[in-house]
Amino acid sequence: METYSIVDLEGYANSIRESAAKSFTETYTENLDEFISIDQVIGLVKEHSVGKDEEDNYLITEENFNEIFEAVRDRLDTVGLSRLAAKGLVECACPDGLAEPPVPFIDEPPPPEPPVKPSTKPVPAEPPPPLS
Repeated sequence: METYSIVDLEGYANSIRESAAKSFTETYTENLDEFISIDQVIGLVKEHSVGKDEEDNYLITEENFNEIFEAVRDRLDTVGLSRLAAKGLVECACPDGLAEPPVPFIDEPPPPEPPVKPSTKPVPAEPPPPLS
């Protein structure tokens, strides 16, 4: 698998962020800094990189690129949905229109663990400390 060196980290982060935004729509009018900052994207690049080269540039593979792109895209999507919910334009709902949450609540707590029986073996006495 090919490894790539990122020679302009800020430019790369900006390019990834814009590409992720354009994956939703070719024309966006929102300020992307309000969704995810360049510093946050740079943090994702650092987190997903495979190391650094001898010139201290971060290294990535195609797999890392995809991970970074998806993480940025997920952030844009999540913040966008949160903003719509805050404006009252969408509401959170259960999957497939279910009337109950995806993880069922437990009505009753689990039964308590059975008590541990005390050992019936005698415990050897410790020898007294030496006299000095």
